[in-house]
Amino acid sequence: MSPHGPGETANTYATAHALFADRLAEVAALFISFPRVQATSISITPQGRIEITAEGIHGVLRDWVHAVPAHRTSTALVSTTYGADEADVIETDHIRVTVRRPLAKPGGAL
Repeated sequence: MSPHGPGETANTYATAHALFADRLAEVAALFISFPRVQATSISITPQGRIEITAEGIHGVLRDWVHAVPAHRTSTALVSTTYGADEADVIETDHIRVTVRRPLAKPGGAL
């Protein structure tokens, strides 16, 4: 390192900031390109992973499947106020969308 240039810590922060800015722009472009997608929370991890949570109301899963190209889908258990519940997960290398399934009353009625 040059004695008058940025140090290792500054370079690390600059790289992390650039990654965060890129991911934030990606999230913005996603919502602009697919205005029907809905989310209850969005976070970007320090490693650059985009974590999105959505409630599984009518059409939300379908909209996210169309919005996130080249994805894998799976079912996962997620924490809830009442314990755990199932959710559908749409995932790429750096985006993970967790669509919580709608809560049902006893007997399956919503």
